[in-house]
Amino acid sequence: MEQRDRAYLSILGWPRGFDADRRVEALVVAAGMDPYLAGQMARRETPAIVHQFDHVLRDEILGALHGMGVLALAPSRAEMRGYARVELAREVERFPGAEPAAFAVQQRDGGAWTFQLPDVRLVVTGTVRQVGRVRTHAAGASDFGLGSAAIGGADMVLAEMAWDAINDEGSGGWGSHTTRNTRAVPTADLHVMTPGGPRLVRLSGQTTRIGVVGQPHGRPSLLDRPDPSEELARHMPGVRVDTGFERFNTPSDVEQMADSAGQGSARLNPIAFHFYSVWSALIDMGVRGW
Repeated sequence: MEQRDRAYLSILGWPRGFDADRRVEALVVAAGMDPYLAGQMARRETPAIVHQFDHVLRDEILGALHGMGVLALAPSRAEMRGYARVELAREVERFPGAEPAAFAVQQRDGGAWTFQLPDVRLVVTGTVRQVGRVRTHAAGASDFGLGSAAIGGADMVLAEMAWDAINDEGSGGWGSHTTRNTRAVPTADLHVMTPGGPRLVRLSGQTTRIGVVGQPHGRPSLLDRPDPSEELARHMPGVRVDTGFERFNTPSDVEQMADSAGQGSARLNPIAFHFYSVWSALIDMGVRGW
C-alpha cells in the first residue's frame, strides 16, 4: 500500500494577545492535536514545525487556523521532494562593476552558470558536521579527502543531498589504514530563482570560496570564517539571510533518518540542515510569493 503524503504544520506567527491557553486551544481544535503535545509545541519560538498530518487535510487545518488569525503554512513531503536538487559549488564569484550585481557559479562537477543579485531569494547559513577520511600510509604520510554522498534510500529530499560526507572507506591496502575525521563546517545555501525554477547552490568546506572574478585563488575561503553571513551580506546586499538553523527543532522523522545514516546531533547533522534549508525556502516562497 502506497504511503500517503504528509505535511508539516508550520506556525509562523500567533495573533497579538494569544496567550498560551489560546495557542493550545487553536492547535487542538484546528489540527486535532493532543492537548499535552499542543502545550509543548505552542511554547516553541516561531517559525516552528508543530505537527505532521495527512496532506489531504491541509486546506481544512490551515483554513481553521487562518480563521483564528494564526499565520501558518504546511509544506508537504512531496513539495520538498520536488524542490531543486543540491548543486555543490566550488566558487561563486561576483563580476566587478556589473549593475545589477552579477555572479558566476563554478560547480564542483565542472559546470558553470550565472545569475544576478535580484535572482537570489534567500540565503540559509548554518554549521554542519562533515565527515572525511584520513588515510595514514606506512611511511607516516597522510592525506585527507572527503567521502562521497552516501544517503541512499531515505525518504523525501534526503536521498538527493549529494553531500560529500558519511562515507566509510575500507582499508587503504597493505601498510595503510583509514580513519574517519569529523569537523564542524560553516555552510551556506543560496536559493536562486531562474527562468527554469529555483536552484539550490550549496557552499561548504574550506575549498569553497565566494569573491570577485579575477581575485587570486589563494585568497582565504569564505567558509574558513566562523560566521560567513557578514561576508555574504557584503557581496549580496539586501538579500534575506536565514541564520535560524541552530535554533530549529528538527522533526522526529528527520532525526530518525539522520540516526539511520549515522548522523546523531540535529544541531550539526547535514540531513537536518538540508531539510531546514528546503523548508525555509518553501516557507519564504509561500509568504513572499517567489
